[in-house]
Amino acid sequence: MKQGDIVLINFPFNDFKNFKIRPALVISNNKLNKSGNLWLIAISTQKSGQLKNIVLSQNSLQEGILYKSSYIRFANIFSTDKVSILKCVAKLTKSELLKIIQHVNGYLTINNDR
Repeated sequence: MKQGDIVLINFPFNDFKNFKIRPALVISNNKLNKSGNLWLIAISTQKSGQLKNIVLSQNSLQEGILYKSSYIRFANIFSTDKVSILKCVAKLTKSELLKIIQHVNGYLTINNDR
């Protein structure tokens, strides 16, 4: 798996006993990915009211097919190991990936009110 890949994963429910297959974007860099751990960000066809929505469309992809317009879920960033990945289904363009990574970085800045 490489940064910018859209993958399908077994996403656990809150009880960690049941799973549902969901898409996610690999946002960790390739150096970290070689360790076997990946940082992912959830993708959904449902718009979120929590944070800014970045829309993914077929034009966002370098390879693969996106059957429905989808949204990056910035409130749902998580880590997993490569074993949880079922398959890679698409790859973002470099410009789309850069826009998303810059947005993630904005959520990691230190607040002045802390």
